[in-house]
Amino acid sequence: MTTAVSVAASPTSPARNTRWAQLGIGIIAMIAIANLQYGWTLFIGPMNDKFHWGRTDIQVAFSIFALLETWLATQAGGPAVSAPALEVVTD
Repeated sequence: MTTAVSVAASPTSPARNTRWAQLGIGIIAMIAIANLQYGWTLFIGPMNDKFHWGRTDIQVAFSIFALLETWLATQAGGPAVSAPALEVVTD
């Protein structure tokens, strides 16, 4: 007879430690991209002076980037949320 048992991560399991590492890396990544977003106005003038694209065109490109980044971040979490639980098969 085969029985499937769901196993939760124990406080000292590698899976639990990996979660904390992923959280830390995620926070660092969000801080890095947030600094770019908040400091964006500092880059518009020099980019306009160098490439002559126009402030409006530069802002539209950045807005598209911000929208796509936000949408793709929500899609990246989908596979992690829908992953099956860890199962241990015992005989």
